[in-house]
Amino acid sequence: MSDKTSSLVIDTLHDQASGQNIAVLPLYCDYQAQKEQSAVNMIGGLLRQVDWRAAGVQREIRTAFHESNRGGWRGLRMPEMLKLFVKVTGFIGQVYICVDAVDELLPQNRLEFLRALRQVIHYTPNTRLFLTARSCIRAELGEHLVEDPYTIRIMADQGDIVRYLNRMLDDDRDMDLMTEDLRNNIIETILGMASGMYVGETLFKFGLLIDILARFSLAALSIAAILGETTLAGRKKMLRRVEETGVDLDSVYAQTLQRIREQAGDRSRLGIEVLMWVSHAERPLRIDELCNALAVEMEMTDLDPENIRLGRTILGSCLGLVVIDARTSTLRLIHYTLQEYLSHSGNLLKAHETLAETCLAYLNYEQVMGLPTNRIPHPQDMPFFEYSSIYWGSHAKRGLSYRSKSLALELLTQYDNHVSATLLFNQMQSFDSPPVTNHLFTGLHCASYFGIVEAVAALIEVEGCDINKGDCKGFTPLMWAARRGNEAVVRLLLTRGDLDLHKQDNDGNGPEWHASSNGHQGVMALLPARRNVNPGRPGNYVKTPHCYTS
Repeated sequence: MSDKTSSLVIDTLHDQASGQNIAVLPLYCDYQAQKEQSAVNMIGGLLRQVDWRAAGVQREIRTAFHESNRGGWRGLRMPEMLKLFVKVTGFIGQVYICVDAVDELLPQNRLEFLRALRQVIHYTPNTRLFLTARSCIRAELGEHLVEDPYTIRIMADQGDIVRYLNRMLDDDRDMDLMTEDLRNNIIETILGMASGMYVGETLFKFGLLIDILARFSLAALSIAAILGETTLAGRKKMLRRVEETGVDLDSVYAQTLQRIREQAGDRSRLGIEVLMWVSHAERPLRIDELCNALAVEMEMTDLDPENIRLGRTILGSCLGLVVIDARTSTLRLIHYTLQEYLSHSGNLLKAHETLAETCLAYLNYEQVMGLPTNRIPHPQDMPFFEYSSIYWGSHAKRGLSYRSKSLALELLTQYDNHVSATLLFNQMQSFDSPPVTNHLFTGLHCASYFGIVEAVAALIEVEGCDINKGDCKGFTPLMWAARRGNEAVVRLLLTRGDLDLHKQDNDGNGPEWHASSNGHQGVMALLPARRNVNPGRPGNYVKTPHCYTS
């Protein structure tokens, strides 16, 4: 209901803004993308939606990024981002910022984001805010955004819940296990629960509020528990249990996982793999991305199109635990408590190892290896290419198996001639930078960037390896490890006698500057201990590294 309310407001504003000097800037918060949705990224997401064709906007953006990069290559920080946003919105008559599910942000990111929004509305009187959230953060809104925010509590009436229940029951795959009386009893029982009649301690244990989100989640979990039974008698028994004791989320999740494992044929393995991907992916996945990821086979040299399953098959294998988010068209778990359960229950061990192996196997496929380095494939043609290129290293760092190490070295030894290097390198640049094809970004640069110690150790032993080689920006492997805070890689590189600690990038900055300008004190503590390193030495510009550590 929350996402539908937001969509209705946003669509209405877009209709009213058509042909006028009005900007409607929507953002959707997602608990599965919490790590990516930092405050500065959220403000950046608003900036990306501003029409750059407006007079003066493009000039202000390019000027801001030029100024931020004068002391070395880095993105905008929050003060610079806010200053730029205020300037850019000054060219627009009216700005509407719409943020859905603010409570899904990590607490520290949420507070910083709210304070940033407070500055936005203070310095841009032409800006209006529309936020949706559960009532648990209302005190935060009053303290960090506006003193007395105008709020509207959105509640579901019985008609909304009945329609929702009927839709779920209509999607029942085993209609021969349903009678008219059982259907009516299910609707009557769950409707009563959603109205607050059967709310047990388990729900409160997870900190749920009995608001619109909890009501629909309660209905969905109850239906999933009942329809997951494979006999008519089992469904009636589960309905009585739900009616008498409420929904024990741990029990529902455990029972549903057991039913997933008991599915016939390939559906059992498929359901677990879908849950693994949706719960451990570095960002929410589109259905076509996941369909292609699940089609990857280790022993194959290319992706077999006939091995790509239908979206409804993938969703069906999870017995209702995975759904498509209507706001973003990406996959998500039915409720955030399922994410917590999967993280602590031990049901999906070695998930990151599996995801890393899949990404790397895909990138080593002949059809991917053969792509020209200057032509990034379109997502419609190769849906899994972007995710595997950008995130394989994140999974490998968190879980590196013998197979994924072997696949990683196979990729990295020819990485500078692989199109995924082009995509990753350009992804790391500021969003207004022109694309770079002659990046000189090697496998050692990449492994140092991700912080995969085992890969770095193997690559630096390869005959002819230049440990001090810079990419097109002059960044050496040590600089990449330093700016990413990968202390283990820095320690390893420092053991090499041929390491040039005085090497500078194209802007005249050394590894100590890259560490300090990104706030990595641990790396800073390692570098000065190595001969003749002066972290206070200025580069080509006035600011020295210590200027950035305060």
